[in-house]
Amino acid sequence: MQLESIPRYEQSEALDRLYAKTDAFLYETLVWNRCPTKQAMRQRIIATLAGWQMSSARILVFGDGLGFDCAALALSGHVVTYFEIGTLSLGFARHVFALNQVPVTVCQSLDELSTEAFDAIVCLDVLEHLPNPPEMVKTLVTYLKPGGFFFSHAPFAYLHPCVGTHLRRNAQYSGEWRRLYGSSGLVPVDGVFFWNPVVLEKKGGATPRRFAVVRYLLWQSGGWLLWLFRFWPWPYTQICRMIAAGESTRLLASLKK
Repeated sequence: MQLESIPRYEQSEALDRLYAKTDAFLYETLVWNRCPTKQAMRQRIIATLAGWQMSSARILVFGDGLGFDCAALALSGHVVTYFEIGTLSLGFARHVFALNQVPVTVCQSLDELSTEAFDAIVCLDVLEHLPNPPEMVKTLVTYLKPGGFFFSHAPFAYLHPCVGTHLRRNAQYSGEWRRLYGSSGLVPVDGVFFWNPVVLEKKGGATPRRFAVVRYLLWQSGGWLLWLFRFWPWPYTQICRMIAAGESTRLLASLKK
């Protein structure tokens, strides 16, 4: 199957076949997980949970691909469940879990899960690929306890040939939390400038978290820019490409050592 036959930024059967029958995306995902931006995002989640005295939290990692997020959380003492649709990714992830000697539960159907079973859900770089992100968030929130936390990163406005599987229709959710998350009963409680990640809490907890004022202002200003980028994604795309280029250079240098 020729890559050129797959329409960019659109959901299609050809795209589904690409994920099901080739392993090309595994290499891209592997490099992304090695990049400083992704590693920093992963460590922010671990540090946030530790800062909130959440040890041995039950965590669902939705769409973890090669399993690196699950392994890191499990090594930090959490009880982790891995979910991924792609069977090729699952095979790789099982090796990651075995090499790290971590007891990660593998879930291959959301029907296997119980409602309100998790203290936290981690969903990184997944929603921008899905045809209906709000509906998926709504489904995932049913598995989250009241007062539980939802960690999310989704670069909806990042539209570039190197990420042709990001759906253009989802750019409408860039910088948007009310329609995307708020409609499912989530409220933001923490985050950084470009929402990588944003942390939301499910309503109904006994002691709701409060967003620190300075972090809220930083998060809000980044959200306004992300909102603008939905109409003009070029600046955001260039920022992402410059960061990626710099990280690639550092990554190659580290591999040569």
